[in-house]
Amino acid sequence: MISKIKTHIIENIRVYLVLSILFIIGLSVGIFFVNNSNDVQKLEISNYINDFMNKVKEQKINYFLLLKNSAKKNLKLLLITIFVSMSAFSTIGNVAICLYKGFSTGYTLSSMIQVLGVLKGIGFGGSLILLSHIILIPTLFYTMVSTNVFYKKLIMQDFNNKKVEIIQFVFLVLISSGLMFLASLVETFVGSNLFLSLINI
Repeated sequence: MISKIKTHIIENIRVYLVLSILFIIGLSVGIFFVNNSNDVQKLEISNYINDFMNKVKEQKINYFLLLKNSAKKNLKLLLITIFVSMSAFSTIGNVAICLYKGFSTGYTLSSMIQVLGVLKGIGFGGSLILLSHIILIPTLFYTMVSTNVFYKKLIMQDFNNKKVEIIQFVFLVLISSGLMFLASLVETFVGSNLFLSLINI
């Protein structure tokens, strides 16, 4: 299994590099957007983050609700990615998804840093999104590339054994879903508790 993944990555290394670059571009745009916000927008961002942190201080974390929302959000993103990658608009769609994820990540981190300062901002932002994104982003990229490869084989009928390829694709979807749920678990039980601990400190 591991050897197959390595072979797959080597064969599609250029695609993975392009996806990574697109994510970084989106990340940079998100950071740039926050840094160049006007005073009113900066005040809105500051108020939102401070209100959010105060609510976390005052209330206990509802892990079930947090996990439910996170899993729903991640699995929805996965299904959209699979659907887009299995269509004629896969290139445009995957570009949009990479830019969107990069932008949202950059926007959140930059907002935290702007309001709380560099060290606190990185700490809070890292606990909220970076831990789960270590799992989520590679899973998303792997799903994009693998689904697109399967789609191209499907429309070209380039199968050595069609049944085996379909089973492997279903297995891929299940594995990706499991990893997305794992990212939600990390976000819920590791990220939220780390975030709460930092607030208390």
